[in-house]
Amino acid sequence: MPHFSSTVEVMQIWLPPSEGKRTPLSGPPLDWAALSYPELTAHRQRVAEALMALGTGEDAADILGLGAKSRADLELNAALLTNPCAVSEEVFTGVLFNAADLPALAQDADTAAATRSAIRIFSGLFGVLQVGDLIPDHRLSMGVKLPGIGGLAASWRAHLDAALQGDYDGGVILDMRSGPYRNACPAPWATIWQVGVVREAGGKRSVVSHEAKQWRGLLTGFLVRMGSLPADEAGAETALSAATSMAPVRDAKGVEHRVTAVEFSEPAVTKKGGVTRTVTLVTN
Repeated sequence: MPHFSSTVEVMQIWLPPSEGKRTPLSGPPLDWAALSYPELTAHRQRVAEALMALGTGEDAADILGLGAKSRADLELNAALLTNPCAVSEEVFTGVLFNAADLPALAQDADTAAATRSAIRIFSGLFGVLQVGDLIPDHRLSMGVKLPGIGGLAASWRAHLDAALQGDYDGGVILDMRSGPYRNACPAPWATIWQVGVVREAGGKRSVVSHEAKQWRGLLTGFLVRMGSLPADEAGAETALSAATSMAPVRDAKGVEHRVTAVEFSEPAVTKKGGVTRTVTLVTN
């Protein structure tokens, strides 16, 4: 599969995967050669071989950090090469992905191109994926240490750095990833804006975690639906500031929350010429 990159600056949105996944009931088996970033194939196969070699016993569950009722998850990993595949945006079903609704964005005539060019999904097994990549259900987080491989984030770092630097066109990368996935590719050569979420109540702010996934997903869908992703930092600021117009969401108690402000930290230049910045969504 070719990269959906551009010769002009566009915003990329880097997402973590999700623990929650949909198991495809039908579809072709995994085809390494059909995945985006073919330069990652050799390391993908090494990781897959180490994962399948764990088997389905208690030791495998311990290494992968899975619970006592993990037999079905381990069997998915053991049959990785023969289980049916579906597109990545349909396999990942966690809070962030449900909020972003990537399948709808990828199929809509007005947003499909932007979705494919902008979205990168990081993965402990595959390193990084794009929308449209066909993958099976599996269980492997980036924080795992695999026998014969070691810590996945460290094992992926050089591979992802080379692949994604070659894919980078100079625009803003909006970073929605969690810690282990950031560690796998810090990208000090790029303009990276990390997205945080806080809740403000009674003049005090608190960092939110689970709800932050939902807001990051909503922000992803909101930006892609804008039609033309901003090509420079000024345009990115304008687009992100418009997040205050996103529809509100209700929590489990039925209380309505919305983005009341979007704040930008001062940019910091890295030793490799990149720029880091924090974008904070302030919610009520």
